[in-house]
Amino acid sequence: MAEAYVGAGKIKMKKVIQLLKNNAPHMRRAGSYGLIITAGLLVMRLTAFAISVLIARFSGMETLGEFTLFITLFMLASEIPHAFDTAYLKATGVKDDEELRQLYESANIAIKLALSLALGFVLYMSSRCINEGFDSEVRGQIFLWAVVCGGLNSIYMILPVQAQRRFEGKRYALLKPVFNVLVLTLMLFGLTLGVNIDIEYVLRVYLVVGFVLSLWAIKNALVIGRLLIGRGSEIRAYLAVSMTLLLSVALNLIGNRLDVFFLGHYLNFEELGIYGAALRMSIVISVLTAVMATVMIPKAAAAAEDPAKFKRYISLGAFYSFVQLVGGLLLLLLLEPLMSLVFGDG
Repeated sequence: MAEAYVGAGKIKMKKVIQLLKNNAPHMRRAGSYGLIITAGLLVMRLTAFAISVLIARFSGMETLGEFTLFITLFMLASEIPHAFDTAYLKATGVKDDEELRQLYESANIAIKLALSLALGFVLYMSSRCINEGFDSEVRGQIFLWAVVCGGLNSIYMILPVQAQRRFEGKRYALLKPVFNVLVLTLMLFGLTLGVNIDIEYVLRVYLVVGFVLSLWAIKNALVIGRLLIGRGSEIRAYLAVSMTLLLSVALNLIGNRLDVFFLGHYLNFEELGIYGAALRMSIVISVLTAVMATVMIPKAAAAAEDPAKFKRYISLGAFYSFVQLVGGLLLLLLLEPLMSLVFGDG
C-alpha cells in the first residue's frame, strides 16, 4: 500500500516538474511582470508607512491615533469602490472594443464620483451625531474628510487600472503610488517650512492631492455624457456585476477593520496611536498579497475560454502563492527589529 502511494506521488511530481518546464518562458515573463508590479505596490505601501512614521515622530502618538482612524476610513472609501474597477477589468478582458472600454471607464468615474459625494453629504449631516456618539469634537470631521478623500482617490485609481488592463506593468507601477508620494512630499515640504503636522494639516494635504488627481482622471473621461446616452443595457449589466462585488468587498473590508472602530470607541487617541503603529507594519507585509490579484484578474476572462491558457493560469497562481509565502515569512521574521528601529523600543 505504502509503495503504491509513493509511486503515485512520484508520478504526480513528474507531472508538476514537466508542467513547470513547459511553461518556463511564460513563468519568466510572469515573474518579470510581477516584480514590476511588486515594485509599484511596495513604493505605495512604504510611502504610506513613511507618512505614519513621520506623524508619529513629529506629532506624537495622539495625532497618529487620529490619523489611524482617518486612514482606516480613507482606505475603506478607496478600496470598496475598487469593485467597479474589477467589473471593468472583467468586462473588457475578452473583447478589445475601444468604445466599450471608454463606456465602462466613463461609467466607472461617474458612479464613483456620485457615491463619494452622496456619502460625504450623509456624513456632513450626521457629523454632530458622530461626535456625540464618540464623545469627541473631531471624529465627525475625520469621518467626513476620510470618505471624501478616499472617494477622490478611488476616482484617480481608474488610471492605473487602465494600465493594468493593457498589461503595462511599468506604467501601472508608476501610477499606483502617486497619491501617497504626493502626500508624503507635501508633508515633508511642510516640515521644512516649520508647519505643525497636526491632523488638520494632514486632512488638508489629503484633500488637495485627491482633488488634483481626481481631476486628472476625469479629464480622461470628458465624453461621459455622449457615451452613456442610449447604452442602458450595458450600464445595467455593468452595475449588476459591480454591485454584487461591491457588497462582497464592503463586508470583507469593514469586517477586517472593525477593530479600529471598536478600539477607537474605548481608547483615547494616544492609545489608538500605539495600536496604529503596530498596524502600520502590516502595510509592508500585505503588499505581496495585493500583487497576485493585480496580475491575475485581467487574465481571468481569457483563461476561462481556453483550456491551455487555463492550465497556465493555474500554474501561475501556484507560482505567485509560493512567492508570497516565502516573502511573507521572511518579513515576519524581521517584524520585531523593524518595530524597534522605526518607532523605538517603547
